[in-house]
Amino acid sequence: MLLGSYRYNKWVGSKGRRVRWVCSQKTAGCKAKIYTFDDKSLFTVSRFGKPVLVLNGYRYNKASGKDGQQPIFTTSNRGNPMIQIGGCNFSLTKNGGGLKRRWVCSKWGSTGCRATITTLDDVVLKSNLNHMH
Repeated sequence: MLLGSYRYNKWVGSKGRRVRWVCSQKTAGCKAKIYTFDDKSLFTVSRFGKPVLVLNGYRYNKASGKDGQQPIFTTSNRGNPMIQIGGCNFSLTKNGGGLKRRWVCSKWGSTGCRATITTLDDVVLKSNLNHMH
């Protein structure tokens, strides 16, 4: 498999729908890996050992929450989806029918806070946790 200018070899232990590919430079110490599911989604590990998602030619690094805190996926009192990070709540704004979702601070309407989170299948892709309140 060729991704960008990097070559990956199929790992011999791969069976079923999930296939692991390892960097051809593994013997030189490269830790990069790619996981394919039904030859569609690409989940990789960077050469530094960090998880990466490759979707439509773009690379997304897994982000953690504020001060390393992980997001808590929950529902509001009215039953709407919500994320909690560091004592702040985020409400779902755009769903678009896909797996990629955009969340805004729940105080956006009252204080004009511009803190946002973008998720893909419940994995935080990027976040702006600079609150204005």
